[in-house]
Amino acid sequence: MNTQPKAVSYPGGSMSVQLLDNFFNENRSIGQTFVIDPTRRTTLVGNRGTRLTIPANSFKDLSGWPVNEPVKLFLKEIFTRPQMIISGLTNTSEDRILESAGQLYLKAESEGRSLKLAAPVSVDIPLMLGVDNPLASQLFSGGISQTSSFGSGHRFDWKLSKQEQIQLKTLGGKKYLNFPIGELNWWNCTSFFHRRRNRVMLSVRWTAGTELPAEDIAAFLVFRDFNAVIRMYPGRHGFSSWNIPKGLYARIVLIGMSGEQMMIGQSPWALTDSYPISIEMENCSKVEALANIMEWTS
Repeated sequence: MNTQPKAVSYPGGSMSVQLLDNFFNENRSIGQTFVIDPTRRTTLVGNRGTRLTIPANSFKDLSGWPVNEPVKLFLKEIFTRPQMIISGLTNTSEDRILESAGQLYLKAESEGRSLKLAAPVSVDIPLMLGVDNPLASQLFSGGISQTSSFGSGHRFDWKLSKQEQIQLKTLGGKKYLNFPIGELNWWNCTSFFHRRRNRVMLSVRWTAGTELPAEDIAAFLVFRDFNAVIRMYPGRHGFSSWNIPKGLYARIVLIGMSGEQMMIGQSPWALTDSYPISIEMENCSKVEALANIMEWTS
């Protein structure tokens, strides 16, 4: 029996995404749920320090009627590269790299009805160490990329918000980035990567270290020295990303699934360049995958 790893390709340059979508959605759903009285002004604090100041009468149903019954508000906070990866997120805006100072997701419901905001909510995100120029941060909201290639279809992307500028704020001796939001959505407090460098296209092929072929794979380009992760585009024989600054330390992390079996692989930290990269994937449990992603990308 031939036990040599073989490269796996997908006809037509497309691949299933449902298996990993379930994995990513499961991790996106891990957050906090608060139950609040919408008729009263409320301040909430997330596990990672995000503060939400919600004015009275700030919710309405999708028909525009005010809501007076208790509201369930879900908060998801994402500050690190491992959290971005296991949530299946990218930190780009139409293929321009963003350096994230913090991301969050909000949704609300009452008596089984989805809600929207009737008044802006004030958000304070704790200022992380390593954010070089917090005053350069801008507010982005979750949307759909207009760039689609290699049969990848639509994918999540960040859109520059037209709302008010982010301000630096001090509360209780701690520094926060403050901004208002007018809708329940994904939000990212971030800035464009502006360092002048030549640009290259990165490509990666993967091999299966076992006889079990992966049915669904995602590839993430992870930068070592700043807080950004790029979800790469799938192609006929692997994954690609273009317009990548040359000479930055980065690695690629692959996550795959075949049925219920997870697979994972990584490249070593190396300076970005246009040479092709090959990664061997190995079977692992979900717990091992999460632990490896944390170890490889923190």
